[in-house]
Amino acid sequence: MAKVLIDLRKMADPFSGLGQFSLALGRALHRRNHHLSLLFLIPEKQEDLWQDGSCIRPGELAAYRSDIALVHHLHQESDLKIPGVCNVLTVHDINFIYKYFYIKRNYKIWRFRHFLKGFDHVVCISRFTRSELTRVISASCENFSVILNGLNPLHHPSMPDILPVKPFFFSVGAFLRKKNLHSIIPMMQLLPDYQWIVAGPDEGSYARELKAAVRSLGLEQRILFTGSLTEAHKAWYYHHCEALFFPSTAEGFGLPVLEAFSAGKPVFCFPITALPEITGGHAFFWERDNPAEMAARVRTSLAEDREDLREARKQYARQFSWDHAADAYLALYASAMR
Repeated sequence: MAKVLIDLRKMADPFSGLGQFSLALGRALHRRNHHLSLLFLIPEKQEDLWQDGSCIRPGELAAYRSDIALVHHLHQESDLKIPGVCNVLTVHDINFIYKYFYIKRNYKIWRFRHFLKGFDHVVCISRFTRSELTRVISASCENFSVILNGLNPLHHPSMPDILPVKPFFFSVGAFLRKKNLHSIIPMMQLLPDYQWIVAGPDEGSYARELKAAVRSLGLEQRILFTGSLTEAHKAWYYHHCEALFFPSTAEGFGLPVLEAFSAGKPVFCFPITALPEITGGHAFFWERDNPAEMAARVRTSLAEDREDLREARKQYARQFSWDHAADAYLALYASAMR
């Protein structure tokens, strides 16, 4: 039987968004598949996810080459090249374009437009990402579709090592400048009755810059960096926080906002990129990057939050299902191979 190869190599970085996406979608595809022959390409040192022979490693790929009819590239940085097969690409965002200006940006756009021509179908994880592709890349959208990401239920909470001593806000994710975490630090000066827990792999130049800013303002006791978290510890922070702060300026989706919603928690973010679409009218928006206005928005919104709003957020988050996403991808595979 012709096989579908699904590239899960980004699982090598389990704390990244692409790593989490790869693992969650891979599990759902394996769980929901009943008719296709799927192969999952996993990192070289990764243990098999399932004991049915469906997981292979890069060094074993050549042995399966003649049986592969379709390759699903799970991200726009894919370097997997298997000529003569149907190729499906998932695009999460085009944030890499905005790092450049003028001639270099135009070159990156040209390169990516050429890259997209190598795929028979392109899936975007939000309508925003699809609109960005058609607007910035000027790519034909005839073979583009949108399949929204799913949401994993939060794990059973387990108390973490770093415990706040005041009501606290929570942020979690990669330490990248586009996550805009630095905008929260001056605002926290104006919210003295709260702490802010910041979780994620806190190494690198941006993390050092954030910690230096915290020290310079004397906020070391109120802004706490936890490093990477277990899923159980992350769940504890979600369940006990006052709200999620998600000040990102470049999102193709924004999974943490749905995780917070699933715990009934408010989310504060800016109304830009994919966030108005993904939050579905359930977030509190900061209109400007102004510490005083942002702090006032937090105080006012928390005072106005109600039980019915918390339940509405939970209900909204339940709409995002990895099973639904996997069913849509499986239908696409079957259609593309006809």
